[in-house]
Amino acid sequence: MSNNKGGRAETGEAGSATREPARMLGITVDITERKHAEQMLRESEERFCLVANTAPVLIWMCSPEGQITYSNDRLFEFTGKSPDGCKYGNTWEDFVHPDDFARVTQALSGALKNCEPFSKEYRLRRRDGVSRWMFDIASPRFNGDGSLAGFIGSAIDATDQKLARNAGTSKWPFDRSSGKRAQPHRQRTA
Repeated sequence: MSNNKGGRAETGEAGSATREPARMLGITVDITERKHAEQMLRESEERFCLVANTAPVLIWMCSPEGQITYSNDRLFEFTGKSPDGCKYGNTWEDFVHPDDFARVTQALSGALKNCEPFSKEYRLRRRDGVSRWMFDIASPRFNGDGSLAGFIGSAIDATDQKLARNAGTSKWPFDRSSGKRAQPHRQRTA
């Protein structure tokens, strides 16, 4: 006798009014480890989101082609772009200052091609239309098979430091060219 799901069931006596199976065959698979791994992954993703959204920096991720795939809440707050209305993709052009855009995308393209970290200073348009100098540093991300997954980067508003550096009163603690801690400038007094 066939059940309604296409399987077969044996019944007791032929024509039995109860039609209860005399035998059943089944397979049981212990999925405890899989469920535990899924729970660990969910917790890891929640931790990442908590860290990314509470960090005082703008965090982004991009695909191997340079298309934005993730932005943290701080980046949305800075640009004024809504996470609900975000289409990601090539949003660099929407916010990077036009005078800096070619230089930033060239640096990103080179880093993607060579799978090398990069850092860049550029102006990013804030939600009120004012451009702010950002110091952005990014590193490649890799898939489990070793292929490039894209980059993850973080940017901090460095406008005040840049203005101070240009005025000769820099309080920026690092030398941008070497990445080493800058030596303090000492003034001689007579």
